[in-house]
Amino acid sequence: MKISIICPVLNGEKYIQQMFDGFQNQDRFAYELIIMDGGSTDNTVNIIKQNLHLVDIWQSQKDGGQAIALNNGFQLATGDIYTWLNADESYVPNILSDIISIFEEQDLDFVYGDRLVIDENTKTEYIRKWPPLHPFAQIVYRGIPMPSEASFWCKELHFKTGQLNIIDYNHLCMDDDWFLRMAGFIKKWKKINHPIAKFVEHNDRKTLVAETSEDFTKMVSQLRRRGIEEYNISKLQWFLGAFIAACKSRYYERRLDLPNLDVFWRFYQTCFNVKHKA
Repeated sequence: MKISIICPVLNGEKYIQQMFDGFQNQDRFAYELIIMDGGSTDNTVNIIKQNLHLVDIWQSQKDGGQAIALNNGFQLATGDIYTWLNADESYVPNILSDIISIFEEQDLDFVYGDRLVIDENTKTEYIRKWPPLHPFAQIVYRGIPMPSEASFWCKELHFKTGQLNIIDYNHLCMDDDWFLRMAGFIKKWKKINHPIAKFVEHNDRKTLVAETSEDFTKMVSQLRRRGIEEYNISKLQWFLGAFIAACKSRYYERRLDLPNLDVFWRFYQTCFNVKHKA
């Protein structure tokens, strides 16, 4: 088996070498790396050329957005397992061979793990852990995005899900929309309880910049409501699912506190578009 990894990048000179460094300690036969550069005007292309021994396919041209670049990259993929990795992310050593072994031994649809958050100087800040829940429960019942850099899925699941939505989510939330649609098809899955990838927390991160905007907030709220509607989840089903997911999360984290009811209520308001009463 082989993992097809799509890396969309635009003017990523500050971090892309760290991304390449993460492949130095991987089995070269375990993956194919497809770089989709959106026409960078900084030193990104030169850095790519310096690391061509790690790259299988690359192109540099204006593409119209991240979701378009990802779709174009996946069309070039020849592997059995798919994922994507942004230029400011990287893998922990030897993880790709482990991912392949897990897929081969357990015949899975989907595998995901934790995130190692580092700062701009590659210093570890903390491990961001996800409790071992089905991706559907993470997204719909907890409202927690899946870690795209630490998620892998089989080719068949990819084609069932379809292409990334380039109309509504070309620049932001394409991963949230993608995993929401994918979650309904995932039957056999596994959570790896240790970090799979490194995630750089920096001030230029696109999502961080967007999180303060009203449009981004509306987009996230719409996705949450869409999940409820498309999967035909009643308020009672949601309440029970959200409560069970919260309890399982606390058990995994060895926490004894009850779910925060204020957060729980605000999440409910978002999912069902309940207006706040003054």
